[in-house]
Amino acid sequence: SFILLASTSCNNYTVTGTCVEYYRPHDGKISMRVLDNLDDRILQTTTVESDGNFCFKGHIDEPCIIYITSTDDNGYIKTHSMGILEEGNIVLNCKDYQANRTFLDCQGSGTPMNDLIQSYYRNEFDIFNRVKESERIEDCEYVQTLYLYPSVRKHLIEFVENNKTNIAGVFMAISFLREDPSGIKELPIEIQNNSFVRYFIEKKLSAD
Repeated sequence: SFILLASTSCNNYTVTGTCVEYYRPHDGKISMRVLDNLDDRILQTTTVESDGNFCFKGHIDEPCIIYITSTDDNGYIKTHSMGILEEGNIVLNCKDYQANRTFLDCQGSGTPMNDLIQSYYRNEFDIFNRVKESERIEDCEYVQTLYLYPSVRKHLIEFVENNKTNIAGVFMAISFLREDPSGIKELPIEIQNNSFVRYFIEKKLSAD
């Protein structure tokens, strides 16, 4: 497993969110996909209510990365949100996802790992705003320049170091490596040797 801390018991979860009208699936169905042991698969499919709300319930042995998708009339898969699946009541912020930074952004909240990543984002944004003022960076350059600045990069590496044995560290390492695969050398050895991170790097480098 690519998750370094595993649970021996089954943990119940509830995942809720709302599809904005523009992105509502034409067939009324929405799927929760899981990245588990390097396997991208549909874990559950459910019906979206008339107001756009959806809900998934179940249990899982250990935390994993999920994303919510639907299929349009042309068979194109749309991504609505992404987060960490773990025990508890998870809310996915699908409304703001389409306008957010990158595909690899966590939009979950309400559970420990999701809230931990959201706290990281808030601190990162505060750091970047201070850099932006001094460097006169335009908002549209936010993603492209994010990890070029030492203070932002240092914050990310410290977060991954502090969370090198849980899914939050893995999630943020992948987000970081998406822009700069060579940055793997700056991350803790536990992350460098993580099977999911290694797989991600291989796929990234082969695509480039």
